[in-house]
Amino acid sequence: MEIDEGSRLGLEVLTGGTRYSASALPEDDSMAAFYERACARLAAAGYVHYEISNWALPGLESRHNLKYWQRQPYCGFGAGAHSFNGRQRWANAHDPSAYVTTISQGRFPIEQLADVSRDEALEEELFLGLRQLDGIDLSRIESEYGTNLQPRIEVLRAQGLVEWNGTRLRLSPDRLTVSNEVFVNLLN
Repeated sequence: MEIDEGSRLGLEVLTGGTRYSASALPEDDSMAAFYERACARLAAAGYVHYEISNWALPGLESRHNLKYWQRQPYCGFGAGAHSFNGRQRWANAHDPSAYVTTISQGRFPIEQLADVSRDEALEEELFLGLRQLDGIDLSRIESEYGTNLQPRIEVLRAQGLVEWNGTRLRLSPDRLTVSNEVFVNLLN
């Protein structure tokens, strides 16, 4: 369980408050144990664990979410919808009437537009790719981005945080509860 620091609960936790049952939240070790029990129960019920926080019956994995984790282009339609073409992300106007007015004027209803830098794209490849339990094709990423991640990978490997599975790099299955540590160490 991750708590958004900007949420009401997150702010309450950061300030040591008790509203929203902030003081009743389990410790990190307890949450990790809950996660591991959930993994075991879902596996026993026949579910495949294919992404850090996703399980599915075989063949029923979310293709929709896989597009995001694999950085594939997607196009969103409607007020507030988001899109990505591999180089840019944009969001449509959130206000439905503004969205309709803009469309009826023959214009694109884009409210926010952001270029994705090469460094940001590399970080996304690593962060999103390693969320998938199949991991990433590290040689493809190093070749595509002209980088050598081997020194950082070896440190993580020596700590038992990542492993090679054939030609793919992935998080060690028994270390998924500390995945954020891996991401921070890999991206710095």
